[in-house]
Amino acid sequence: YGYVQGVALNKVILNNERWPFILKTPLSADLYIGIDVKHSLAGFTFVTKYAENVKPVRKTTKRKEQLSSAQIKTELIKQIRKLTEHCDIRTIVIHRDGRLFRSELEGIEQAMTD
Repeated sequence: YGYVQGVALNKVILNNERWPFILKTPLSADLYIGIDVKHSLAGFTFVTKYAENVKPVRKTTKRKEQLSSAQIKTELIKQIRKLTEHCDIRTIVIHRDGRLFRSELEGIEQAMTD
């Protein structure tokens, strides 16, 4: 039963950009960005304060478990610019699942200053 629920949630609902939940109260920051990299596939998830925008993005990378500073910077700037067309973003929280590599931190810092 748990496995079937997990497959339905992760493979069917979320991959088809259907979110089976709502927030009772808004999130603290204007934008949350989740980042994970596994087997040369990077997953980014962007969630705005009221969860009215939830955007998953998948990108391949040459490295198995990490992103280059250029790749993370490019993707963050691209997606944040798109989201600012629809909502005001002043505060951002970034969560890196697993280890945060130096190159990734540099890319995040560069994206936030550009």
